[in-house]
Amino acid sequence: KHYKLWLSSTNVLMALSNAAIIGRSRFKVDQINEFSSKYVQTKNHEEALKNLESLRSVIITGEPGIGKTTLADHLCLFYIINNYEFYSIENSLAEAESVYDRGKKQIFYFDDFLGRNYLHALDRHEDSHVINFMKRVSRDKYKRFILTSRSTILNQGKILSDLFKIENIDRNEYELNINSLSNFDKAKILYNHMWFSELDEAYIEELYQNKRYKKIIRHRNYNPRLISFIADVKKVFDISPNKYWGYVENTLNNPADIWGHVFDNQIDKHSRTIVSLVVFNGKEIQEDNLKEAFLYMANRGNISTPKYGISDFYSSVKLAVGALINRKIREGSTSASYDLFNPAVGDYLVRRFSEDQTKLCMLFESLSTNESLKNMINLLKSGIIASHIMHRVIIQLLIKCLSGEIKNKTTEYMVRLVNLSIDDQVKFNSDLQKLLHKWLMKIDYEDINADFHYALVVLLIWSLRNGIIHTNEFDFEKYFELALNETLEHDGFVALSKLFNELGNKYIEKYSQKFKKLILEYWKDMVDENISNDGVLGDYFYDEEESEAENSLYEYVSTNLSEYVVEFDDEDIESICENCEVWQHIQDNRENASHEDDYHESDRDYGYSSISEDAAIDDLFDRTER
Repeated sequence: KHYKLWLSSTNVLMALSNAAIIGRSRFKVDQINEFSSKYVQTKNHEEALKNLESLRSVIITGEPGIGKTTLADHLCLFYIINNYEFYSIENSLAEAESVYDRGKKQIFYFDDFLGRNYLHALDRHEDSHVINFMKRVSRDKYKRFILTSRSTILNQGKILSDLFKIENIDRNEYELNINSLSNFDKAKILYNHMWFSELDEAYIEELYQNKRYKKIIRHRNYNPRLISFIADVKKVFDISPNKYWGYVENTLNNPADIWGHVFDNQIDKHSRTIVSLVVFNGKEIQEDNLKEAFLYMANRGNISTPKYGISDFYSSVKLAVGALINRKIREGSTSASYDLFNPAVGDYLVRRFSEDQTKLCMLFESLSTNESLKNMINLLKSGIIASHIMHRVIIQLLIKCLSGEIKNKTTEYMVRLVNLSIDDQVKFNSDLQKLLHKWLMKIDYEDINADFHYALVVLLIWSLRNGIIHTNEFDFEKYFELALNETLEHDGFVALSKLFNELGNKYIEKYSQKFKKLILEYWKDMVDENISNDGVLGDYFYDEEESEAENSLYEYVSTNLSEYVVEFDDEDIESICENCEVWQHIQDNRENASHEDDYHESDRDYGYSSISEDAAIDDLFDRTER
């Protein structure tokens, strides 16, 4: 309220403007601490830490359930203990860039950075953002960067992204493999989970009979996720002790279906609906959005005379939370959000419903989030759901939305849906064209944020070229007036340039002066940050290279300006370059390159050389008093 009391404090300003990532990061630290008691520090920890200290960035890869996130969590904990500020990235690296401080020790953590929607991530240039941020961190002695990804998803990313191949990110990878764990490591993981579980002694006794714990340790399907699963009291509450060993064996023998028992037997019908909605949303979903989707689906779209209400939602959520989904309220927030208890839940349900067109239609009709559409794109392009099935789902959803049968979709959602239909080559017959034309003519521009103009322009250009709308009937002047009053960035300016080119000289001449002025203002403000993010001057270390660095800067700015519909001369480019302190970048590069790492590899002995491995395992599980 009394802003002059706090305006001078950069720390307070930082906290206010970046409350989301700061609150999320504190919550994540609490989570890591909560589960640290079960963590077993193996040689993987030391090797990954060594790589991280050497390169300052590491991508931890491996198959599902191998312990990527657990290892990454505890590497972060190592740095937190050593006074690094911790930041957990969730959506994009823009979050990390907003809190990046050259003079502070900071560690950035991007769990599952390509995620389930890896195709969408690559579409929005996440590959270049990741590469450039890794370069930036590699030159800063005060920074560390940890990422995780499933091996299969990262390999798909390498196939689809030339940048991943060109920049040779393989050297930053640390792959977790079950074969890297000794039987004694596996024994310690099992023992820790048993020790810190809330399982009744009668269940644990089942594992001691005839030393059955050795069968678990040596099982071909052993992985840490399965161990966590069989030791979780919430997963076995409906199983009697005398049937527990059979359950353990079945879980190990059929790991792909471990979530089926929980989904089918431990939660009710409405809880299954809630879990399914979280899965097909594709990522974390806010409580209000989940509640709205649940009420729509539970009532089969009949919201006017609903059979089920809010009380049904909350009672069903209680059953699902802890079993298959997590509920979070971040620091400084009053609203809750929901995500999967484990990514494998999503794998299981997507596979289970992949051929159920009716179920898929209802799920995606119920969800009104942009994330759910991004997930549709991923499921379609990756082939996880057959194209002919997803094609029908998209058409049904499109017709219901354009006809007004479904009324709760935002303009941004609708634009994404139509663009998805275009990408999927949906045939717009005359009836569908009329519906789209009617919707476009009453579109609410003010319902679109600055980051979304590119998607809207793609739709407008396609509609013009396909005769859905015509230049003389659509109010482009109103759109340009609104768009040019937004805080646009490079992609937004590129989008408008494409639309200007499509419409012709009339609009270019009218708006070129204002358009050029806004672009120059943007680049003068952002050039220093943009070249840092893109690593433009990262290879210059000596004062005598300043002239060469300035030429690189000039070429970088010129190349970016050439993507716009308006022309810029040398004077314009120089006026932008003047806002970048090239010599400071060179000095920073030199200082960071000369830094000698303080890290010394631990001499801790993880072995058991004095006794055999088998005897060491028995000794670990020995329950006799000493």
